Amino acid sequence: MFKRFTILLSLLLVLGLAACGGRASQQADGSTDYELSLNPMSTAVGETVLMLTLNDNEGQPINDANLSIKGDMNHAGMQPVLAEASQATNGVYSVPFEWTMGGDWVVTVDVTLADGTTFSQRFDGLQISSEMSGNLDVTNVWGRPTTTGNNTAFYMNLNNGTATADALIGAAVPACETVELHESYDAGDGVMGMRPVENGRIALTSGGMAQLKPGGLHVMCIVTTQDLAIGDEVDVTLNFEEAGEIVVTAEIADPTTMMDSSMSMDMGHDEEETADDDHADHEHEEHQEEMATIPNNGAVITILAPAEGATLNHQDHITVEVATENFDLSQEGNHWHIYLNDEAYEMVEDGATSYDLHDLEAGEYVIKVTMSNADHDELEDGASVTITVE
Repeated sequence: MFKRFTILLSLLLVLGLAACGGRASQQADGSTDYELSLNPMSTAVGETVLMLTLNDNEGQPINDANLSIKGDMNHAGMQPVLAEASQATNGVYSVPFEWTMGGDWVVTVDVTLADGTTFSQRFDGLQISSEMSGNLDVTNVWGRPTTTGNNTAFYMNLNNGTATADALIGAAVPACETVELHESYDAGDGVMGMRPVENGRIALTSGGMAQLKPGGLHVMCIVTTQDLAIGDEVDVTLNFEEAGEIVVTAEIADPTTMMDSSMSMDMGHDEEETADDDHADHEHEEHQEEMATIPNNGAVITILAPAEGATLNHQDHITVEVATENFDLSQEGNHWHIYLNDEAYEMVEDGATSYDLHDLEAGEYVIKVTMSNADHDELEDGASVTITVE
């Protein structure tokens, strides 16, 4: 379902840009070597995020380009809005931006590739509304799959289209014992930590927005009371200072798929037909089969816990803790995988360096861990330990 949804978004974006005079592909030096598309999360006056997707002519994402963005009206007299971006996930550059007034905008993107190649792309006829929606909108709500007793997180986009500043101050999820508003942060030495947001609130200016996404702000679910499998739907109650309670539905999704779709503007996802669990699981298996293996190039992952040969009680929480060298888990997109007896168990992201295993039956287990980058290329050399659960 998510693959079909991403394709639908791309088609709608191309048609929308064509209608307003923008170009969905870029010709550099007379060739068609690169494709650059623009997708603003909001087209009303105020804060927004520009989603710029950069691929080569074979559709492969380009994550290491430098982008300089200039937004201007199609008439003289306005101070241009400038922005920069240099890091992408699956070719998508997420760029904070602001539409400072309503009207007909032109956005020009200057691209510098890692090999020094440069080209420019101009998007014309972007109609920005001077009137806000009057609503506080919550879109692209999804959560990560997990098993009972583990933690998980929920992500979404918040757009405050009202004339009043607001803030998200709390949340509740029936499937979670405790819910807190968290943010990821760089704890140093390649370690990404998580902590409650300052003052327990995520501020939204009038006309402003906030992205809750992997590696940043998120709704933290501490200890789930049930399994959350791909395809499940969970109600999330959001509590705002001014708007009060807003109940939204989060779909439990494969994070490797949602890294793209969570960063795209909502285009009627709630109206899409939900695929059944078997179909979602099948797509997840296909993704795993297509995952490439690449050399470590000096990157090392070490299992700090559990110890090799450890004997543990099946009622205990068994924590897998790792450390890495020459592989920064705090870098957006970097993550690691856990395998139990050669079966994929969990993908650990958001810079976390530990994960709890639950409900293991008695027996011997080989725990293997591997590193993986934003393109989901798995580094070929990992680490493993063998434990016994009684």
